[in-house]
Amino acid sequence: MPFIGTQFTDDEWRVQTAAKIHDRILWGSIPFADGTRLTDTQHWRLLTSSKTFLSLLAAGRGLRKRGKLKGGSVLNAAFYHLEFVRYMYDRHSVRRLDALTLAHLVAFRNFARRMRVRKHVGNRKTAPTEKHAAPASRELRLMYLRYLIELQNEIPDGPNLDRFEAQEILRSSKTLPEQRTERIPDDVFVILMSEATRWVNEVGPTLVTFWNDLQRHRTRTLRTWRSRGRVERAFSFVSFRESRPDPIAVRIAGIDIDLRTQNVKALRTWLSALNGACYTLIAGLTGMRVSEMLDIERKRPLSTRQLPDGRRLLRLHSTLHKTVRADDGEPAYWVAGWDDATNPVKRAVELLQLFNRRSPYLFSSTKILDEDDERLSPSSITHNVRLFSDLAGLAPRWTIATHHFRKTFARFVALSAPGAAGALQRQFKHLSIQMTERYFPDDPELIDDIIDASLEVAEQRYEAMLSADRLGGIKGAEILARNAEFRGSAAAKERREAVQLALLDTSCRLVLHFYGACIYDAPRAKCGGRLENVGLDTCVSCVNLVVEAHNLPMWEEHTKGLENALLAQSQNGVVDIELQRQLDHAKKIVRQLETDNAAL
Repeated sequence: MPFIGTQFTDDEWRVQTAAKIHDRILWGSIPFADGTRLTDTQHWRLLTSSKTFLSLLAAGRGLRKRGKLKGGSVLNAAFYHLEFVRYMYDRHSVRRLDALTLAHLVAFRNFARRMRVRKHVGNRKTAPTEKHAAPASRELRLMYLRYLIELQNEIPDGPNLDRFEAQEILRSSKTLPEQRTERIPDDVFVILMSEATRWVNEVGPTLVTFWNDLQRHRTRTLRTWRSRGRVERAFSFVSFRESRPDPIAVRIAGIDIDLRTQNVKALRTWLSALNGACYTLIAGLTGMRVSEMLDIERKRPLSTRQLPDGRRLLRLHSTLHKTVRADDGEPAYWVAGWDDATNPVKRAVELLQLFNRRSPYLFSSTKILDEDDERLSPSSITHNVRLFSDLAGLAPRWTIATHHFRKTFARFVALSAPGAAGALQRQFKHLSIQMTERYFPDDPELIDDIIDASLEVAEQRYEAMLSADRLGGIKGAEILARNAEFRGSAAAKERREAVQLALLDTSCRLVLHFYGACIYDAPRAKCGGRLENVGLDTCVSCVNLVVEAHNLPMWEEHTKGLENALLAQSQNGVVDIELQRQLDHAKKIVRQLETDNAAL
């Protein structure tokens, strides 16, 4: 299977996740109320059904909105499915999935709606709180249960239910709207970013330099002890403090602190807060997901691109996971502002590169001094960000989550300029503009501005296509064959009139997406008008696709990636006809964009 690397009979499954930690499914750790476990002999049918179901999901069977589940999503699917299995066994004595009834689905749906958040109370135990679980959490449980019903005929001893009725039962309740990730209020966000900038510029350099000196002093002392044959003992920092006679002051939470007087625990706490400040700046100014942030490598994370006007654009490199099919993701970059010495993202990245140098990743732990540093998990990042927000004085006002930065970044981009939707789509690496618009805030006046800006962008794109001498895609080739009369400054008036007619045509609309644009003719659309069908396989051979010259770098990178994938497979003796077909389509579009009008 794509993500499950052990035998079907094994008790432990290893799953490739973006964070590469907490990547195991331990079937034997699933206890039931009667003291038995899922791996006991009497439950072999239930275990076989569960493993088959998750294997099908990992391979992409039954999915509609994505190609296949990635590692973290496989773990989520396992968690929610096993929660359902345990609930049915303990509460309703259901020992095989083929014994499920519609009444059981109703019971679990109601149970999911009543769930409350649990908190750790020590000794690996949890207790429910008074706070209801997030609606999004409930929806995930029902979504994976809908997958189970969709695949029931392919699962041994699987459910045998009326698919239509079961899917209706598991739909979200209209009286319980789904919770959307909130954005950080503007005043809180401004304070947060200002304080994060101060930490990176003033607190960070002093703190990191002191910490690195401390580590080097400890390493030299231990090496001296070993060379002299002394028995190692608990390391004391007294000698290091004595070697620093002058105060080393930083201002934290409004208090001036001398670092020489602090213990190691306090230093690690402030380093964690500094890590949270760096994350705040990078996420708040790029809108990257937490999985993308954790994949930023320490070596050469930044690059620049010079624009025709002489300015240099700063780009932050990482790995894109969510909207690609490759198991390990695909390399990508995110725009991080202009390349100058005061760029906050650049300063934060350079600061993170100064400590934890043993780790290959930018965001790593300071927990271990003399061994390889541990890579941070999403929960650790959340802890560091909240620790920083506490020190910034925002704890009573707002509780920060990592995805809040993405939503807040979207709002500020939406307010910045016309054409925000298209720019944000490219930055977020979304496949369609509709997905990006979900990130815009629920502000009627702002939405009106965005609609006006979108019309302006559509007008600009139509005019650019009519005056272009290089276009890719089937629809692009069709436009290129007919737009000769609209090219050049002499045809500006005719071009504007044609654009206005196109905007008034209700049977055809312009949809911007990651691969270019779609002049959407509904009856001929290969995606069928469904967002979940938008993707490279669908769009590249659709008669509505238009690819402009500014999309050429993306297609060149995509072509290179396909060639590398085919080369790697050929070395292993594998021939992938589907990948070869995609490469042929991509090369054709690149040729169309590289060929000028005279050659056509």
